[in-house]
Amino acid sequence: QMCIRDRSKIPLKWKEGEIAWWVDPYNGDDPREENPPRGAPRIGCNEAEIIKITDDKVVLRRVEDGEEFAFPKDGSPAPDYKLRPVDPPKAAERDEFFNPEGYMNMTELRKLNDAELDRNLKLYHAKDHPYCYCGNTLVALNLRTQKDGCPIVDTSHLYTPEYMLKYSGKTLSDQGVLPHVFAVADCCYRNCFEPRHDDYSTGGSQAMVITGESGAGKSYNTKMALSYFAFVGKNPDSTDDVPVTKKMVKCNDILEAFGNASMPRNPDSSRFGKLFQIFLCPFKRVITGCQITTYLLEKSRITVQGTGERNYHIFYMLLAGQSLLAQPLINNGVDYGVCFPNAEDELKLTNKEAYRHLNQDYDRLPNSRVEGGGNQNQYRSGLRTDDEAEIKSFKELLVTFRESGFTTGDIEEIMRVVAFTLTIGNIDFIDDPQCDEYGIVDPKSSHYLETAAAILRVSPAKLDRSMTFYTRIPSKPEQAARLSTSKATAARHTLARNLYNDVFMEHIVKKIQACLLPPGFTPDPTTPKICILDIFGFEFTPDKKLVSENPEEGMPLMRNSLEQYCINWCNEALQHLFIDCVVTAEETFYQAQLGKKVGIDISELDNTKTLDMIQASKPFSIFNKLKDAGSGVSYKPDPRRNVTSEMQMVARMKQDLNGEPNHDLIGRKILDFPTTLNNPAGKIKIKQYLDKRAKTSPTKYPSEDLDHVF
Repeated sequence: QMCIRDRSKIPLKWKEGEIAWWVDPYNGDDPREENPPRGAPRIGCNEAEIIKITDDKVVLRRVEDGEEFAFPKDGSPAPDYKLRPVDPPKAAERDEFFNPEGYMNMTELRKLNDAELDRNLKLYHAKDHPYCYCGNTLVALNLRTQKDGCPIVDTSHLYTPEYMLKYSGKTLSDQGVLPHVFAVADCCYRNCFEPRHDDYSTGGSQAMVITGESGAGKSYNTKMALSYFAFVGKNPDSTDDVPVTKKMVKCNDILEAFGNASMPRNPDSSRFGKLFQIFLCPFKRVITGCQITTYLLEKSRITVQGTGERNYHIFYMLLAGQSLLAQPLINNGVDYGVCFPNAEDELKLTNKEAYRHLNQDYDRLPNSRVEGGGNQNQYRSGLRTDDEAEIKSFKELLVTFRESGFTTGDIEEIMRVVAFTLTIGNIDFIDDPQCDEYGIVDPKSSHYLETAAAILRVSPAKLDRSMTFYTRIPSKPEQAARLSTSKATAARHTLARNLYNDVFMEHIVKKIQACLLPPGFTPDPTTPKICILDIFGFEFTPDKKLVSENPEEGMPLMRNSLEQYCINWCNEALQHLFIDCVVTAEETFYQAQLGKKVGIDISELDNTKTLDMIQASKPFSIFNKLKDAGSGVSYKPDPRRNVTSEMQMVARMKQDLNGEPNHDLIGRKILDFPTTLNNPAGKIKIKQYLDKRAKTSPTKYPSEDLDHVF
C-alpha cells in the first residue's frame, strides 16, 4: 500500500505517438434525460493516441471513433468537457509492456492509475477467477452475475474441499496457486500458531475485515472463509452428533434468513453487520468454539422497502412453507419431530400479496425516472425464484434450527413473531369521531387486530392500547397519553420493528451462542482466535444520482438516511483502524530493513477530523446533536414558518460546522437541507435524520402492555 501511494505522486510522462488511456467513468445517468440509457458505448477505459502535448494539456484521439480532446496533463478530470456536466473523462498512462497474463499482486503494476487497475481486474474477470491481491489485501470481484434468477458464471468449483487442500500451507506470495480467499484464511489460521516474520506477521490472534459496496460479495466470501476454517479446524476426536465447525457454518444461514434481503443489485444483501470470533486450541490446532456478535439491523426495512427490494427472506419462506411446521421434520434419516402443531390454524397466514409490509407502491421504476405502477420486482430473488425454492430453503432452515439446539417451543415462538409482524402491518387507524385529535383502530381492519393478538396470545384490547396510547411513566400505566392517528401508525411501525429486532438480535443470537460455545467455556485472553468482520456496504450519493429532492419520490437507495449514516460512520472508524495498522506494519518493516525509522506521511488518508466531527464528545458533534434532537426539547418545529425539527437541527449543525473541510454546507439558505459529508470514496448526502430516529420510542414498545412477550 505504501509503495502504491508513493508511486501515485510521480509526475506523469507523455510522449507523442504513444497510446494512452481515455478514462470515461460516465455510467449513463444524465440528470437532463428522463430515461437515461444504460451501458452507453465508449464508456470505461479506451485506448487513445497522444497527438499533441502542451505545457498543461495532453491531446488524445480515441482509437475507436477518432474523437479528440485536450485533457489536463496531471491526469485530473477535464472540467471543460462539453458533452455533459457529470463524470467528465480524464487521461491516464498506458503500460505498453503490461503482462498479458495479468498481475497476481497489483503492487507490481508498472503504471498506477484507474485504467491499469481496471485492466488487470478485467483479465481476472475474463478468466472467471474472482481474486487478486493488492499488497496483503485480497481484492474480490463478484462474478455471480444473475440472469433470469440464475448465475451466468458458475464458480462453485472454486470452493470445493479439493480446492481447499490446494491452499493449505500456502503463503500469499506463492506463485503456485492463484489468489483466493482460502489463501488469506489459511494465513490467518497458520499465524495463530506459527508466527512468520517474513510475512510481517506477529502471530497470535488474527482478524479478517471483509468490506465493500453493496453486492460486492461480502457475505459470500464470509461464508467461504468460515467454511475453510471449519475444514482445517475440525476436531477428529469430537463425539458430537453435529460438530461445532458444522454448526458455525450452518448458524450463519439462520442469521442470513432473518437479516438478508433481496435488493436491485444484490439478491442476498446483508442488512446488518456481524463479527465471528473463532476460538482455537493452541495444542491440537482445532476449533473449540465460536462467538457471534451482530450489529445495526436495518429495522426500517421490516415495515418499508424501496422500489425493487424485498423484505427479509424469512417472511417469504414462512408464507410458502408454513405447512412444513405441522409435519414431521426428517432429514438424512433423523426425525426431529413436529416443530409447530396446527401452525396454519394458529398463524392464519394467507399469501404474500395480502400483506402491506411486503407490498410497497412507488411511482418510479427501479433505477429510473420512468413512472411506474408499483414495486414490480419485489418478489424476484436470484436465490429463490419461486415458492418451491422458498419451501426448500425453509426446510433447510428448520433443520438447522433443530441441529443448533432450538427446541420446538423456540421455533414456535419465533414463527409467531414473524407472522405477527406481517399481520400487524395491515391494521389501519382513523381519527376518533368523538375527538379527532386522537386515533383509533379502523373498524374495517379490526379483524387484523384480533388475528395479530391471537398470534401473539395477548388480548386485542392490550394490543390496541399498545399502539394508541403512550405510557409516559411505566410504573403508572393509568397516566398513559392517547396518540394521534399519525403517531398511532408510527407506534405500529415501532412495535413491529422492535419485536422483530428482539427475536432476531437477542433471542436467536443468544440461542446460537449457546450451541457454539462449550458449556462453561470462558475465553482466556491468551487463547488464539480468528475474528471475521462482515461489515455493511459503504454507499454514497452523488448529486447527479438524486431522482428528486422530494423525500417521497425516487429510489430510496439514492438517498441516505440515519441507518446509512451510522453505517458510514462504522466504515470511517474501520478505515482509521486499517490505516493505523498498515502504517504501523510498514514502519516496522522499513525499520527492520533500513535500521532506522522512516516517517510516513498519511495526511491524505487520515480521517481523524471526520471521526471527531461525527462522534466526539464535544457539543458540536453530529451524534450529540442527534441525541439532543431526539429528546424533542432542543429543536422544536414551527408549523407557521413550515420549519421542521430536522431543519432546525441541520441549521444549527451548519452554523457549528462552518469551515470544517469535511462537511459541505448545502443550500444558500441556512434552513436548506440535506447536509453532505465528504469522504475519499465520494460525497455522502444525508436526509431523514429525525423521522427515522423518531420511529424508536424511548421505551422498547409504545406502552408496557407487551413487555412480557419475551
